[in-house]
Amino acid sequence: KVFFTYAYPAINELIPEHGRVGDLIIIKGENFDTIPANNVIRFAGVKAQIEAATASELTVRVPQGVQTGNVQLNLHGFSVDGPVFSFNTVVAEELVPNHGRVWEILTVKGIFFNTEELLKNQVTFGEFEGEVIEATDTSLQVFIPEGATSGEVTITVDGILYDEDGKTP
Repeated sequence: KVFFTYAYPAINELIPEHGRVGDLIIIKGENFDTIPANNVIRFAGVKAQIEAATASELTVRVPQGVQTGNVQLNLHGFSVDGPVFSFNTVVAEELVPNHGRVWEILTVKGIFFNTEELLKNQVTFGEFEGEVIEATDTSLQVFIPEGATSGEVTITVDGILYDEDGKTP
């Protein structure tokens, strides 16, 4: 017969401590299992996919449906709470100018837009999607599309629809 003992795991640090769906996060700590599937990580209760594992580091992808909250590790019967992970909620604060003509450029000011994949940012004027031509973390530049009329402008980032307060309507 074989008897195994496991050291109590610990989560010491998240790098970075904030992000959005699909981002890779490094979790530094102690006594992780080197087999990724044996470590179960949850962000505020939502199970994450572990990409790589060493005894002191886990590389984890931020899952869909996550909100700000503690990172938790379940491993070999131990349950360990780690630091708080802050979900970067997109907030569209202002449209500049708040009026315009077809094919003029509109700036959407806010925070946490997708700067790596331009097409992951969508700005819709009623039922017509504008062409996003530039994205920074704090603004989107978009052409007002043909067919646009006065009314609601919606912002979708990484497939998630946001209202002006950063909430999914």
